[in-house]
Amino acid sequence: MAILSRLAAPTYFALQLLSVGNEIRGPLWMDQLSASVIGINLLSDTYLKSGHCLQELRQMVAHRNEGKLDLFSVKLYKEPIDIPSFLSDTQYLRLAEFESAEHLIKKILETIQHNAK
Repeated sequence: MAILSRLAAPTYFALQLLSVGNEIRGPLWMDQLSASVIGINLLSDTYLKSGHCLQELRQMVAHRNEGKLDLFSVKLYKEPIDIPSFLSDTQYLRLAEFESAEHLIKKILETIQHNAK
């Protein structure tokens, strides 16, 4: 989290225990997303089948296209998934290619640091 403070980036963390099928939604969530400069979406079949998650993803892509957000898409599983056409120009990270989730996070933080220079 220290790197985000050094970047002076507004940050928002939703700390909720979610079970499959539960979603974070509502105006507050979308307002916080609009204020974010870094977005990380976790691609899975469940995420891509959720209308609310697709709305979130569309907003992140739009903000990325406007230069307002650095977007990191992470494919969670090795199985193929249907990537929406509006995300087709996005390169995503593959969790399976990293030794651990910590290594993936380190890669994302290194990229953020590099982009901030």
